[in-house]
Amino acid sequence: MPAAKSVPVLQAAFDGACCYCQPKPTILSLLAQGVLFRIDTVRYAGGKKRPRASSSFRRSNQLKERAEFRAQGGAASSSTAPTSSASCTSSAAVCDASESGGLKGHLEIYEQGGWFSFAGWNKRWWVVDGLVLYAYRTNDPDESPVENFHLDRVTSVTPSEYDAGSREFTFKLCTPTQVIHLAAESEADRERWVNGLLTLLLGEDAADSIVSGTISGACEGYVDKKRNGLLSLVTRSWDHRWLSVAKKDIYYYESHNATKAPLERLSLQLVRKVVPDQRDDRLFEVHMMDRTIHVHRAESEDERDRIVGHLNFLRQQFLNLFEMFSITDEDVAAAKTKPTPGFSFIDPTAVKKGDQLLLVEVHGRRRVRTQKVDVSVKSFRPSSVFILDAGTRIFQWNGSEAPRVCKGKALDVCSKIRTKERGGTIAHITLDQGKSSENNSDFWKLLKAQPSDVPASGTTAVIHMTRLYRVLGQEVDEGSRIKLIYEGALPRCELLSSKSCVTVDCGDELFVWVGKESVSYQRKLALALAKKLVKEEERASWATITREVENGETIIFKEKFSNFAGMLPINLQKKEQKKNTATAKAQEKIDVLKAMHHSAPQSESGVDDGSGEIVNMWRVEDFERYEVEPKDRGQFFDQESYIIHYKYMHRNKEANMVYFWQGRFSSRNEKGTSAYMTVDVSEDLSENEQTRVEQGKECAHFRQVFNKLHFVVLNGRRSTWSSDAAGLYRMVGTDHHKHPTQVHRSASSLSSLTAFVLADPPARSAFVWCGVGASDDASSRAQEFARHTIGPSGSVTVVEEGKESDDFWKALGGKKQYFRVSSKDECRPPRLFNLSGASGTIKVEEVFQYCQTDLDVRHISILDAFSAIYVWIGKNAPQAEKKMAVAVVQEYIQKSPFGHDVHVPVWVVNSYTEPEEFTVHFPGWSEKLFPKAMQGKRSSVTPFEELASSFSTKTFSYAELKQDPLPSGVDPTKLETYLSDGEFEEVFAMSKAEFRKLPVWKVEKMKQSVGLF
Repeated sequence: MPAAKSVPVLQAAFDGACCYCQPKPTILSLLAQGVLFRIDTVRYAGGKKRPRASSSFRRSNQLKERAEFRAQGGAASSSTAPTSSASCTSSAAVCDASESGGLKGHLEIYEQGGWFSFAGWNKRWWVVDGLVLYAYRTNDPDESPVENFHLDRVTSVTPSEYDAGSREFTFKLCTPTQVIHLAAESEADRERWVNGLLTLLLGEDAADSIVSGTISGACEGYVDKKRNGLLSLVTRSWDHRWLSVAKKDIYYYESHNATKAPLERLSLQLVRKVVPDQRDDRLFEVHMMDRTIHVHRAESEDERDRIVGHLNFLRQQFLNLFEMFSITDEDVAAAKTKPTPGFSFIDPTAVKKGDQLLLVEVHGRRRVRTQKVDVSVKSFRPSSVFILDAGTRIFQWNGSEAPRVCKGKALDVCSKIRTKERGGTIAHITLDQGKSSENNSDFWKLLKAQPSDVPASGTTAVIHMTRLYRVLGQEVDEGSRIKLIYEGALPRCELLSSKSCVTVDCGDELFVWVGKESVSYQRKLALALAKKLVKEEERASWATITREVENGETIIFKEKFSNFAGMLPINLQKKEQKKNTATAKAQEKIDVLKAMHHSAPQSESGVDDGSGEIVNMWRVEDFERYEVEPKDRGQFFDQESYIIHYKYMHRNKEANMVYFWQGRFSSRNEKGTSAYMTVDVSEDLSENEQTRVEQGKECAHFRQVFNKLHFVVLNGRRSTWSSDAAGLYRMVGTDHHKHPTQVHRSASSLSSLTAFVLADPPARSAFVWCGVGASDDASSRAQEFARHTIGPSGSVTVVEEGKESDDFWKALGGKKQYFRVSSKDECRPPRLFNLSGASGTIKVEEVFQYCQTDLDVRHISILDAFSAIYVWIGKNAPQAEKKMAVAVVQEYIQKSPFGHDVHVPVWVVNSYTEPEEFTVHFPGWSEKLFPKAMQGKRSSVTPFEELASSFSTKTFSYAELKQDPLPSGVDPTKLETYLSDGEFEEVFAMSKAEFRKLPVWKVEKMKQSVGLF
């Protein structure tokens, strides 16, 4: 009889050969190898049995060989090591690996049962080694495993939402053929297993994103699924199923604790939409790309809304639109970046020339919409207004039943097209149905119809859902090049990014928006996608594609968004008019002392005293939100936007506040995404309000809440920031609520008004620099922040202004000019005033907690630094504001009750060329906010007298005012005011006093008649 072979070889034969990798050895094969064995059976999760072989030789030999194996550190030798594959190791190796810190512990497994066993939970000792999960009866290291599961077959690891068999802390592992239900002893233990398994399968970074998205809200629940086809006619039409989403698929199981393969599977990549069914509050439909519809019935209306919301969210995340629309490389190559006008394409240039007609319908009573329709009289309906754009003429046809709001909106659209797209050179012709004005032969000739051809009653206008598809380049994988980023009513224009192209789907009208920094491949791919969409069956035969270019968008395209500049809803409220004359708003005299007197900002009343709870906080990036760890919730970055869910008690009831904080240099896309994601978060909360918070404009309650978490604003993004880097931080904010914000590490960033922290974490040292005007609160909070940054064992040195050491200046890179005062009595914070004529008259208003973004290039600002006054002139500021600024500054200096010297220097600063002596008064000043062409163009200040002299009262002769160009400093809209009194009476045949009493329309007519217009 041959000698018995070693146990590791035998164990490798059974335990190493898994059910997925290779076949099990047979009894005959082991006999052929001369192995003595006995057959035992072991039950595993599926309820079946498999053979387990164990050696019949003495126990001492087995222990000896295991000890030799361990002595070798797990390194297999030719004689004693297990002969398993790379993915399948011996039980001895598993035990040793687990003892060295692997994932292990007690878990219960749910077993379905079989012919000779009952369903129920069994406790096992589990060990993970490599990509194999081993189960033992006990934690005895000498025991052989009773089962193993290969983790490379696992499709999802999720906590179970449903109470599985009276076990509270359950989770499951799903594979294509079975579901493994496991129960932990506590919530922390379950989280340890789930996070550990996900990290093992996906890596730490990917696991973090999965944990924050899927685990916190796994899409599961019982539903009734309606059977499709003839089978539903002869049997009962509904099946009770457990719905669960794993990776990119929807699975249907017999019950929540099923361990067998799913009964049915639907791919999320092939789902067109998931919508509630209006026939019943519990019904919802899953529409597939092949036109099949799967009808479901949830247990309640809330449960339906939860499942529909989850499926729609996951569908957008996992949708491979590139594959779904069958876009090939040939389709992209065939797409021209500038398609020629044709049946499906509309070229804005061809429309301007009149080569292509455009018919737009304006409809609705409460929400007025504009949409393109087929250029045919069959599209007309009496309840709407239609705009026919014929290039050199634009017609507005008002239906007899059209509401006033539609007529006003159509007039607004026509006016914008006429003035902004055609330079005011085209004619605007209005036709009213049933009136004489309707008989315009040119209009009906273009339509090839007659007024009598208009349908007496048309069908109701269909409002299509707007979808935005973002298109990226070849630097990302194919599945991520096209992504659905919005689906709803009117999107925000912040979703349009200069570095990408966006295909805007509005039903029968599609737009390809081209970002100015996009590449040729993106433009072709966006057009190829639009061509695929326009050919879909539900589209009208006349459906069109229009190409739009960034900063050159048409008025019709802007109407598809809710917040494009200049596209706000029109105001149809009745305004009081006298004698049917147009009147201009008279400029009132500005009370300079009252407007610029020291005043305090309006008191802020928070919702509570800051004792509530921050439930969650998310960071917005690439149209997604990512959860911020609790330990990092006090850190904000100026290139990012955040959403914060704050919970508090109000009148013994739970209430919620949702803040969305926007960094100064956060992208336009992220700011827009944070706004609409705030609405999404709020929809799931009862009794809540949303508040927008700008960097540097934080309200007292916001600072009160986050100062407990060491609130600090840092430069850059979280992904590129290093906690070991040295930095300079300025204490900003109002008294009792100051917080640090990172500034450029240079002496020029210092200011006598507050305190600064110069921290060097690697050296565990920090300087706290206190300006002569720094408050006690600023100094104490600066020291508190310094100790928090470098740790309790670090060294914090307090430095008073004027007593700095050489080491301090060396750490800052040397001495430089900064905003400095000699004593605390002279320490007066700079004040910023804005001049604006947006209301019709010019007003002066103080800006509290001002920052760089408060400077508007359309207006003028005055900065009072006490030792000097600066008049900042925006690039597009009107002449009227410049003239008013001269008068305001002159009166302010002469009558100032604040101790200004009458000879205080006054300087003029132009936008985008601000010198350093001006920018030192703005914490965190950066040229990143400038247009690229204007960066790095600093210049010196100019004397105020030059600006004042240009607006001194001068008179010109009638002949001089009719010359082209006009004399310097003359306002072209008020030429008559420069005439002398005598010449004015000769030209207008009346005095200036009589002329000012005339209505505006008559004034303009007289100015036209004499050529002063």
